Amino acid sequence: MTNEQRQAGPTTREFSLRAPAKLNLTLHVVGRRPDGFHDLRSLVCGVDLCDEVIARADAGGAMSVACDVPALSGPDNLVVRAVEALREISGCRLGLSVGLFKRIPIGAGLGGGSSDAAAALRLARTAWGLPLSDDLLTAAGARIGSDVPLFLKLPSAVITGRGEQVRAVRLAWRGFFLLIHADDHVPTADVYGVFRRRVCRRPPQDRTEEALQATSAAELSVCLHNDLEESVYLLHPRLKALKEQAARLLGRTLHLTGAGSTWFAPLDDEADAKRLAERIHAAKLGLRAEVVGGLTSAPVVEERG
Repeated sequence: MTNEQRQAGPTTREFSLRAPAKLNLTLHVVGRRPDGFHDLRSLVCGVDLCDEVIARADAGGAMSVACDVPALSGPDNLVVRAVEALREISGCRLGLSVGLFKRIPIGAGLGGGSSDAAAALRLARTAWGLPLSDDLLTAAGARIGSDVPLFLKLPSAVITGRGEQVRAVRLAWRGFFLLIHADDHVPTADVYGVFRRRVCRRPPQDRTEEALQATSAAELSVCLHNDLEESVYLLHPRLKALKEQAARLLGRTLHLTGAGSTWFAPLDDEADAKRLAERIHAAKLGLRAEVVGGLTSAPVVEERG
């Protein structure tokens, strides 16, 4: 039993948890399912670009979320839907008051909304003081978003099915990622629609297992692939042009994460990564760049003083 599960009952104390972004190091669309979703196989790595989620129990059963991005406050937030699913599965009548502070760009393929939802599930377990199993949290998360279960298995995982089947793994490589954000909001459903209508083809060789064993950024980079990248560019041609400009400027291969507008490049040396980020900023292409590390352990729930 984890520290999160040892609470003796509901408490008015406030708890916090960092909700990390993810990178799809590989993303293969392997088939269409009868339920309309797609079967995937993806190697996913958490990174230390994080939102902060704060929560406390509400004995009266009220559910609320307040976010520093006003459009994300309210009952439609995945955080609310995830906690409601957990209440339904567990039979708990307690509520949860959530504060959400965003740093992960929205619609960028980094999974920020799903990560926030997974963090809220872990915080609810702690704040409610209930010995809820990880499997129960995963079941609640799977009800409201295919990516949510993955964030309960970080730092790294291989996901299959529509994303709900998650196997925790460890990358042999430890290094840094240069992230380049175009800040375009790319709707995932639209990307899959284009993939079905215009792109769908036999995927290339899946090199996920090779990627897991890579010990350098160069070895890792040649294993990486995203089946959805062409579909994103068909929807947003300017993103393809921006990627090509940035790649020429840096002399590096850039990889798209998920169905979004953020590219990444693995690097062994943090100083090199920071120099490349400065080069992007100096070029004034309208892109943001930052350097992050890959997660080596899952974030821990902490009590706020």
